[in-house]
Amino acid sequence: MEYDVVVVGGGPGGVTAVKWIAKHGVRVLLVEKNSDFAVKACAEGVTDLAFEAMGILPSEKIRAFRIDGAWLYPPEVSNAMYVPIEKVGLSGYIVDKRLLLREIVSEAMKNGAEVLMNAYVVDFLKDGNKFSGVVVSHKGEYIKIRSRIVISCDGAAGVSRMLIGNRNTRVLEPAYQYTMTNVLLNLSLIHI
Repeated sequence: MEYDVVVVGGGPGGVTAVKWIAKHGVRVLLVEKNSDFAVKACAEGVTDLAFEAMGILPSEKIRAFRIDGAWLYPPEVSNAMYVPIEKVGLSGYIVDKRLLLREIVSEAMKNGAEVLMNAYVVDFLKDGNKFSGVVVSHKGEYIKIRSRIVISCDGAAGVSRMLIGNRNTRVLEPAYQYTMTNVLLNLSLIHI
């Protein structure tokens, strides 16, 4: 297999990169380790500026609620503060992330992008000192995928970062992210 660009990671950054690359007629492959998009709870609060950068108009089915503000919780929870969205000059929505990512990928595929799901990057291909692709584990087989460019969008703790030896360049802050159901909250607020 050979592509101009391989993008590793099917989160918001990865699918947006694939969409814009495909739109310009470049042969691009998205490699995602999971069987569906948006498996991890993260990035469900999206500003209008982010929608603009992604190049999509969020449909009614993707937008769950308009964001009015956010509660910010520092380590000392009693110092929590409310910030109205107008105060920071932004607007946005709580979204159905899975539908959002699927919509972006669908548009990318219409422009020729290809997607390989359930594919886990296990190594990089190198020609001398230059990266020239990836090796993925997919359905019990190892597949070499050659490319001129590899874009790592699999996150700070992603395998790409580990494989290139970039293990200790920044401190990762521990955090929890939850997908909650049947919880009574003001749905127009983000809790950070």
